Amino acid sequence: MSEQEKQGWTMKQIADDLGVNKMRIYRTISRLNLKEAYKKGQTLYFDQAAKDAVENAIRPNTSQSVRTNPQSRQTKTTDTSANQLLVSLNDRVKAQQTQIETLTGYLTSHNVFN
Repeated sequence: MSEQEKQGWTMKQIADDLGVNKMRIYRTISRLNLKEAYKKGQTLYFDQAAKDAVENAIRPNTSQSVRTNPQSRQTKTTDTSANQLLVSLNDRVKAQQTQIETLTGYLTSHNVFN
């Protein structure tokens, strides 16, 4: 394991590695509801699993770049479809969590629970 992987990845390092801007990484991390592995000063560090999740969300078709035979293509298409489904379901769960928090805040502020 490289020293960089032991230390974690910053959003800037992930962005540079994927060739995208840091804001895209920030938005993807927020959308996927990923938490940093640790924080040093103001810098957040993410583990390899988080980096992989961001990469899969940004570049879901990278596994399709090598196509050797029809069976391989079908498997890779299925993997991509499954990944897209997971991202979609994660987005739905996050939206529902936001709705629950909003409704709970409303009900609490109107003393419904008392």
